[in-house]
Amino acid sequence: MVEKRVVIVEGVNSEARDLAEVLNRLGYTVADVVRGGGDVAERLRDIESDVMVADAQFNDGARAYEVLGDWCAREGMPAVYVFDEKSQNRPVPEDMGVCYTLYVPFGDQELQHGIEAAVYRMRSAKQLEESEARFRLFYENSPVAYQSLDAEGRILEVNPAWLEMLGYERSEVLGRSIKEFLMESSSEGFDGMFKDFKESGKLRGHSVCMVCSDGRKRFIEADGNICHDENGRFVQTHCVMRDVTEARVAEEEKERCLKLLEQKNKELEQIIHIASHDLRSPLVTIRGFGMELADACERIGELLKDVELGQEKEKDLQELLGAEVPESLKFISAGTDKMDSLISSLLRLARIGTAALDIQPLDMNMLVTNIKHSMEFQIQEKEVDVIVEEGLPGCMGDPTQISQVFSNLMGNAVKYLDGSRKGVIRVSGERKGDWSEYCVEDNGGGIEQDQLDRIFEMFYRLDPDGSEGEGLGLTIVRRIVSGHEGRIWVDSEVGKGSKFFVALPAAD
Repeated sequence: MVEKRVVIVEGVNSEARDLAEVLNRLGYTVADVVRGGGDVAERLRDIESDVMVADAQFNDGARAYEVLGDWCAREGMPAVYVFDEKSQNRPVPEDMGVCYTLYVPFGDQELQHGIEAAVYRMRSAKQLEESEARFRLFYENSPVAYQSLDAEGRILEVNPAWLEMLGYERSEVLGRSIKEFLMESSSEGFDGMFKDFKESGKLRGHSVCMVCSDGRKRFIEADGNICHDENGRFVQTHCVMRDVTEARVAEEEKERCLKLLEQKNKELEQIIHIASHDLRSPLVTIRGFGMELADACERIGELLKDVELGQEKEKDLQELLGAEVPESLKFISAGTDKMDSLISSLLRLARIGTAALDIQPLDMNMLVTNIKHSMEFQIQEKEVDVIVEEGLPGCMGDPTQISQVFSNLMGNAVKYLDGSRKGVIRVSGERKGDWSEYCVEDNGGGIEQDQLDRIFEMFYRLDPDGSEGEGLGLTIVRRIVSGHEGRIWVDSEVGKGSKFFVALPAAD
């Protein structure tokens, strides 16, 4: 036991000497003995002590209790008050500070217990007071909004952050129902929510729309707990409030833009379908009549063989029917074939957004090897080495669409090889967390940096004059990869070649 200094305050009937002997026997040091009364605080002021033991019978009664209580509270002094037997059924006077009461007769151990209990209570009271002060400091200066409600939903307390968030003065909100500060959409369901909150004791991520003092609305997200007393009865709520208005507005704007984008994509797909159908009909007509014109020219040529036209006219007709008209018809046929190919590509692009995906685990070694075999004629014609590394990681995807992706990338690699050196195309891959990342690498001519951002655009071609195609291949590839929630990007250097990377969800 830590040594404690005790000051004794004598009352009407106290025997200070006997009490001092008991205290000394118990190991306490008696700092001094003073006579009780209204001016006792003056006499106690210069005495250094750790605890006060006072006879609770004073000539000036309540006044002495008040003085001692004030002094003990001011000095942080624990006190033990000793009452006589007659006082056991009387209420303990108020304003006695943090104390412990004893009734005579009592033994040495009871006195010791009383002193230690008084010291413990004072220490606990100080700790509680310090804790409350720290909490109040945090409560008042926290950037997070706090509020407390009673069992009826009336506001008991709010901190400055709450007031600043909604623009009110404290006097405007205390005692009022929280429902008065809710928008109608949130107020209607409040009673049911509050009932569930009180029953469960917890509130997590509850969203409400509150009204500011100037009429503006703020979206608030609240977390809270219920405070109960020692008997389990409701005391008040403790809630933190977060202003999520900006995030909510941004989310709503994002949803609006996504819906608008979805609508525009559907409209675009419909336009492509309709336009493709309407364009294909006249193409069939043009191709059909072109073939008839070619046949007619041949028949005309046969018929004119038996007609004498003169050498000059016959020469002109032969040139016209044998060269000029067939060449024109060839241009018409090539143009219709080009248009038909473009329409087919547009339809493929449109179907990507509407076709149901058959997502399944894919064996990428088998898939890429099959693509290589299907390109064997091109590979041999260009004398290119195509290397498919072993151990390509599997991925989740639609087999038809993923085949289309790698067919296009490998086909482009063959198409844009550098004729000054032997072509080499390498397909590799590795697992990176939840993703399988693949690379189609070539040693072709490479792509200019200012073109890298445009190669995925619709109808864009690196070499419009020197390459076939409609400029939709990489657009389709990107749409497919995006539809699989993947990514595609390119790294290229002119004169060295290009690397096309594709990241797709990995197969477990």
